[in-house]
Amino acid sequence: MAKKKNQKRVGGNYSGNRVKKENTYGSSRRKTYMILSTAAIIIGLIMTGVQSLGTSRSNVELAYSDMTTVIREMEDEVSTFVREAGKAGAPSGDRAGAFASAYSALCRAGSAKERSDAADSFANALSALHEASDEAGMPVSSYKNAASAVDQEAGRLNAAIADYNAKAEAYNKSVSGFPKSILARIMSYTEVDLISGRN
Repeated sequence: MAKKKNQKRVGGNYSGNRVKKENTYGSSRRKTYMILSTAAIIIGLIMTGVQSLGTSRSNVELAYSDMTTVIREMEDEVSTFVREAGKAGAPSGDRAGAFASAYSALCRAGSAKERSDAADSFANALSALHEASDEAGMPVSSYKNAASAVDQEAGRLNAAIADYNAKAEAYNKSVSGFPKSILARIMSYTEVDLISGRN
């Protein structure tokens, strides 16, 4: 019986190839995890930025709405003060009319820019009416009570304006600062006007 020829074994490092493949697979998997982790972080930062901008904008809108409410709630006090000041005659009567017109313009103002101008005019008209009424000598308690009430309402208005301005400034800083400015442009968020006004 013929002997089988010795078969030559094909050389090769099978275990080495397997280790190399495992290393390649492990490296690829780590890269994938790094990419996914980085993407998750970026998405998280974007969502946080969007939420922050949205909250800041909502705060501004709420503060503007609160200011509108304060202005409307001033109507009775303003009307009473105008009536009492008008009883003194000129020059209080003339300035009472100007003050009433300034308040009416404040109520009609739609934008923050219009309200800023109207608030300034209102504050100036109130100051002028006080001066005219003091010059006319208004000792009656009904006038003093009306003047005190309207001053109190003007103080509430100033506080509402200050609250709005603080929130508007914080919002403007967000939409103009990097990197939120990029998100702001995408979301069509722009800076808002501040409102003046003084007693």
